[in-house]
Amino acid sequence: MRTIRVPSGSPVLLGAPARPLDAALARSVGSLATSIQGVKEAHLPECFLMGVMEAPAQVLVVVHVPEIGVKEIERELDEGLRRLLPPGMELDVWSIPYDHPLLQDIRSTGCQIPLSATNLGLRDMRG
Repeated sequence: MRTIRVPSGSPVLLGAPARPLDAALARSVGSLATSIQGVKEAHLPECFLMGVMEAPAQVLVVVHVPEIGVKEIERELDEGLRRLLPPGMELDVWSIPYDHPLLQDIRSTGCQIPLSATNLGLRDMRG
């Protein structure tokens, strides 16, 4: 897992991924993320951070309450993703607080992973 750090003022491009994760894997990643204390939302948009990333990629965006330490969240995500992801597959993670100015843009991609165990229908992110 590579943790993404976005310098203030960096251009960010967001959208639905051209080739999304397998729906079952996406649900598992979402379940992992939202099982961590303080994580309120999980999204899997395609993202390109100019000056940070070499190419656009699908990333896991976790939205957390500001009171929770981001290092603990990222440690738990790293441990869980090592178990979930197939060998050789990596997923960048971008942790943002619930009051982050780009949260509405992230939500508008339509790539939020449902939180409820009874609502596992993942939107078809192919368009």
